[in-house]
Amino acid sequence: MTGILLLQEQYLNETDPALKEEILSSLYTEVVKLGKFLAQIKHYPNDIDDIYDIASDISCRLIETQEPVIKSAPSAYISSAIYFKNKSTFHSYLDDLDESLQPSDISTEEAVIKSLQMNDKTQQYIDFIKSITTDGSEVQELAINCLLDNISYKDIKRDISDQTTKKEFNRVMKQLKQQIQEDIDNA
Repeated sequence: MTGILLLQEQYLNETDPALKEEILSSLYTEVVKLGKFLAQIKHYPNDIDDIYDIASDISCRLIETQEPVIKSAPSAYISSAIYFKNKSTFHSYLDDLDESLQPSDISTEEAVIKSLQMNDKTQQYIDFIKSITTDGSEVQELAINCLLDNISYKDIKRDISDQTTKKEFNRVMKQLKQQIQEDIDNA
């Protein structure tokens, strides 16, 4: 059994596409073997499909990022992944939402009105971004996407390589944050 970390490093250093594919296949197999072993000794109630999903996720992330996915201790990484993949231990905030919204709590009409109000606020903030940025600029597009996709602006700012764009984006997002805070304070 070749080590998962070694296979991962070989994959990243290999230039021949056929060998890369072979190494990735071996990595996938090793992750599945380790996953099955860990699920058995730790008595996780996961389906075998969960382990295949984890191996696929690791392989896909390795292909996409071309950076090591598992930095150290593959058994700890995979054990954690299996644990969190387990449907009985996974807890989603959507479960809380489903439990909190009983039919008597909110009518369909009220839910639609709240959704429309949220869309109006979102559109108001998009208009605000457009008013403080140049039309069609990269900063405008990034700020609007950040708002619509509910992504932390710090994550986007970190990925911007041009310092001028980074400063402008930071300025726009701080003004947007200030506008949102004012709206909350005035509500």
